[in-house]
Order: sequence, then structure tokens, then C-alpha cells
Amino acid sequence: MGEKLVSTSDTMAIEVSKQGKRIESLVIVIFVFNEDQPQSKFLESRIEYVARRLIYRAEKGQYSLFATVTGHTDSIGPEYANNELSKRRANREMLNIRKYMKYILKLDTDAQLDKWLADHHVKLRAKGYGEKDPYEIRRWNSELEMGQKAIIGENGTPEGRTVNRRV
Repeated sequence: MGEKLVSTSDTMAIEVSKQGKRIESLVIVIFVFNEDQPQSKFLESRIEYVARRLIYRAEKGQYSLFATVTGHTDSIGPEYANNELSKRRANREMLNIRKYMKYILKLDTDAQLDKWLADHHVKLRAKGYGEKDPYEIRRWNSELEMGQKAIIGENGTPEGRTVNRRV
């Protein structure tokens, strides 16, 4: 009670070569408990990196890009409230990505950005998952020669709940 825990994470990348897809998953922002405000402006600055990355990939013109900004919560509180909070978190950061993209591309309006996104085959959306998707990673198990899931966001621990308050 009365304690505040701050945690960070590293970028993770997963490449699925058989399907010709590349999926990147980033924990961009960790949020204050029960709010849609980030714990750290430093972590929130990762949004600019995401915006630049989307622009770079889109301008290559090789693929259609589908980016989903996903919001999450810990398991404390009613499910309906966590679902709504996760949507607010995801929408907040999607709007920040759009702001950075407009700035980087030197566009003045949302309509100009929407046109740029359509012309470059980029779809950007926000989705809230509430407490349904605790943070997990895949670790390589050399004995089994395969990846195994490891839950990092274990809601039974304060550290796990903290990492689950993420976008």
C-alpha cells in the first residue's frame, strides 16, 4: 500500500517467415494505476519511434501495413471498467502516433494524414483488451527446439500487474 513500482521493457520482435509476415510487439507505455496517464514521459517518447517506423515501412511501399495499438489493464477492478480503461489507453496512444506522423510528414490536418495512410496502404487502429491478455513473451527452449510462452504480467504480483497496465 502506498508504494509505486516503475518497470521498463525491451523491444521484442517476432518474425514469421513461412507466412511472409513480420510481427513486432512493443511495450510502449506503462500507465498509472486506474488512469490513462503514463507513468513515464520517457516511455511515452517511444511513440515517436513507432511513428517513424510506420512511415519508413510505408514509404518503402513493399507491403500493406496493419498496426493495432492495444490497450491493457491489470485484473484489479470490475471487468467492464477495465475494458473501458484499456480502450481509452489505446486510443490515447493511437492519437499520439497520429500526431507524431503529422509532424514528421509536415501535414496540417487529420484529413491529410488519412489520405497519406490510404495512399500508402496503412491501417492504424486502437483496441482495448482489458485484463484478458496478460503480458507474455516466448522464450526459446533449446531442449525442445521450440519457443515456450512465459507470462511476465502475472496478475498475482505487484510487478506483473504493473507491466499489464500497458499499451
